[in-house]
Amino acid sequence: MPENKLPVNLLNDLIGILKTVKANVGNESDCTWSYYQSPQEVHTEIDKYIAELERGNPGPLSEIRIHFAPASGYQELSMQNNWSEKYLELAERFDMIESQLSKFS
Repeated sequence: MPENKLPVNLLNDLIGILKTVKANVGNESDCTWSYYQSPQEVHTEIDKYIAELERGNPGPLSEIRIHFAPASGYQELSMQNNWSEKYLELAERFDMIESQLSKFS
């Protein structure tokens, strides 16, 4: 496997996590205390990340990592919109996937 080629299964797992975040950010989600101005902005950004990952581009990983950091974008959204338990599960899964992906980047 070329050194810069990321494992498809890990990318698919990461894409699944992002899709779950997007599904939890409804069109009426409160973004008052988050980095985002609107739920649509969250959706657009996640769609951009997914498109890049589907092409095998690891570029979005550094930005996604920031959004999963404690007290960052996705956690703030989850706390404001009553899905913080789900966020913690997703963040834990992200951390596991990200640590495996870091071996390939």
